Amino acid sequence: MYKAYKFRLYPNQKQKVLINKNFDCLIFVYNYYLTYIKEHKYLSAKACISHYVNYLKQEYPFLTEADSIIIRKTLFI
Repeated sequence: MYKAYKFRLYPNQKQKVLINKNFDCLIFVYNYYLTYIKEHKYLSAKACISHYVNYLKQEYPFLTEADSIIIRKTLFI
């Protein structure tokens, strides 16, 4: 027999904005590297992370507001 737990979150307005920013940045980075990999045939996750840190964060400053751990987990496609 398995047990299941359901949790419900009630974030305040500031937390809702932060959650939405993180998801927007996550979707942007995922789509960016999906097209980048299609153009360059193959790119390892380590190369994506180094490209993200060296280039993408400077090119798009709104990515610095997102959580870096979430972005790095996204890059392990």
